Amino acid sequence: MKPAARRSWLLAAAWATLILAATSIPGPALPRAPSGTDILAHLCLYAVLGALLANALGREHPGGGILLLVLISTGMAAGLGLLDEWHQQFCQRSPSALDWLADTIGAGIGSTSLAVASARKLGGVGMAEAPKVNGEQLAAELSKPGPCVVEFWMVGCGACARFAPTFGDLSEEYAGRANLVAIEARENMDASKQHGIRGVPTVIVFKDGAEVQRTTGAKTLAEMREWLDPVLD
Repeated sequence: MKPAARRSWLLAAAWATLILAATSIPGPALPRAPSGTDILAHLCLYAVLGALLANALGREHPGGGILLLVLISTGMAAGLGLLDEWHQQFCQRSPSALDWLADTIGAGIGSTSLAVASARKLGGVGMAEAPKVNGEQLAAELSKPGPCVVEFWMVGCGACARFAPTFGDLSEEYAGRANLVAIEARENMDASKQHGIRGVPTVIVFKDGAEVQRTTGAKTLAEMREWLDPVLD
């Protein structure tokens, strides 16, 4: 597991522990709160948990689908919610199905918000992002000695949004071995035509300015490693 993913999981675990610690306070020791406050607290606490879990999952499995990301993170939070309600009977509290429902809804809201925001922004929220270049900058990069890996992408492309975190992770992982950059294909049409871009996302490996290989479509991190390693070794 990469350090960034490990840190994200630790943060989610710390928040989950905080929730359980807060709900372990004996009921009689708590001040009387206005009606509905408890439900609102559950919604907010689990919305944050859902977002943290979605972020951790996104870092560990970049390029995964939004729906799967939301379902898994919401399910994990709902499972913690069940544990939360069960353990409250030992803290002079009464387990509540309504509270658990609020937990699940809150987690769904949090995870969905983060996943959708990640899909709308290239590279995702809180995820690694490859440097973006324009046509002139790309030409300058390709004039440099050594390997250069270029991703051609487009705004509004779902496959590009899914692949962006993967390419961002590659830019960190392969730092020192190759220069990885991303270029928006529609805004830089001359560069796209020059390199024969017919679909996005397309990744091209150049060595000393000459194309070595290319691939089109959203690949997983493992697939990209297997594709890149032979030409970069």
